[in-house]
Amino acid sequence: MNKRRLLGLLCLMALLATSCDNKGDYWGAMEASETTMTLERICDVSTLSQDSIELLSRIMGIDTDELYRADAVMIGKVSGGETSRYYYPRFVIAKDKTMEEVIAEAYIRHSAGNTFYAFLDQNMLAVGETYYCAMNDYHYGYTGRPGLLDHVLGENASKEQYSAVKTFRLSGLPRLIVYDTQLSGFSCYLSVEVRSNTKTEIIEQGACYSSANTQPTIADQKTLARETRDYNYSNFVVEVTDFLPNTHYYVRPYVTTKEGTGYGPVVEFTTERGSEPEVNNFTLYPSGYMSVELYASFYANDFLITNYGYSYGIYSQETGMVQDEKNVEIPFTEDNGLTLSEVVSDLRPGTIYKFRVYVKNEVGTTYSEYLTFETPAE
Repeated sequence: MNKRRLLGLLCLMALLATSCDNKGDYWGAMEASETTMTLERICDVSTLSQDSIELLSRIMGIDTDELYRADAVMIGKVSGGETSRYYYPRFVIAKDKTMEEVIAEAYIRHSAGNTFYAFLDQNMLAVGETYYCAMNDYHYGYTGRPGLLDHVLGENASKEQYSAVKTFRLSGLPRLIVYDTQLSGFSCYLSVEVRSNTKTEIIEQGACYSSANTQPTIADQKTLARETRDYNYSNFVVEVTDFLPNTHYYVRPYVTTKEGTGYGPVVEFTTERGSEPEVNNFTLYPSGYMSVELYASFYANDFLITNYGYSYGIYSQETGMVQDEKNVEIPFTEDNGLTLSEVVSDLRPGTIYKFRVYVKNEVGTTYSEYLTFETPAE
């Protein structure tokens, strides 16, 4: 130690010695006030609602997509202490409650007053294991008599404080990020990225939707993703078309594994009124004895066809009306109601019949014009 520093130290010790009996004014001003650190919450991002994700994103000043890519969010507070004191809080994670073996650290991403926020990036911790977390503050000098001496000697040893320790575990639910959305007046197309810390087999993936539930689940309506036999942990696309016209919908993707079901952000939109389906072509062909074959093709327009069929009755030349008209609904074929092909048998001989086809969607029903078929007399 050089003479100049030694002289300074001796002067300081003499000053302190004269004030030992009167600690209140000078020494009391040098002592640090008690500081309390509180780890308020550890949030598993995969279990948070979209409202919570959006709120935290706004608070922390980051995109929701960035937060969806994180594993956990830590929130803590620092109270007490001197206003002039510098705080360097962080969150530390260990595998033991004594916090002796720290395996990960989360540094502050945002602070508001005495509240601090941080998050863990993906894949920093294993799924399903128990971890211990505490809020930690390390600062330098002016923490009482030893800190004052350290400061004078230029040896600012760190003084660390910890909050109470909390345990947590990551659920392993997949996190979903919507990176492309295409909305028409009648359908919703989502491209979805799947993030997970585990390669647990995917049981199902797609999109769930509702016109009443703002946070739809798989208990509501759902549509499976394309290529459902080739699930993977990179991305998938899903197109939802089974909507009602002129209705506001909430849609969000989901992935189900043995760990449970993870959901992505909600997309909402309102469908247009749309148009009724159209009858493109309708023809009649004789088909055997007292039988006729009906063939028709349809165009669905904006919404899926829900029903189709035909009706027929005996035509009265006297009244110009169709009498005893029967309505027949046909089960869908593989083309989802885009064509109709039916044979009507057991017609009366020597009788004039009128036939027409119809097709429905959620907007309305369209009928074809009547076509005439006359059976031969016996």
